[in-house]
Amino acid sequence: MKNNKQRLVMTCLITVIGMIGSFYIHPASTGAGVFLQASTSSEQNNDLLPLIWTVVIVGGCIGVTLTYVSWRKYRGESKKETKTKQDKTVD
Repeated sequence: MKNNKQRLVMTCLITVIGMIGSFYIHPASTGAGVFLQASTSSEQNNDLLPLIWTVVIVGGCIGVTLTYVSWRKYRGESKKETKTKQDKTVD
């Protein structure tokens, strides 16, 4: 039961952090007025910011996953080699 409560708390915390991060990266504008047709270079960079964050997050997750799987494979193979070396003894 305690594990379910911890999972719920972590899910809520991650959701709140994600929402805050989303509003920080791309704030909602509610101003009324005349929109400028020409965009400056800083506005163009701000348009790419969510894409850059997405690429970094997805790429980071893939990198961490591949590193973990490679480490586990290395450990498994090294244990297998030590086991086969011990099993080759002759009676």
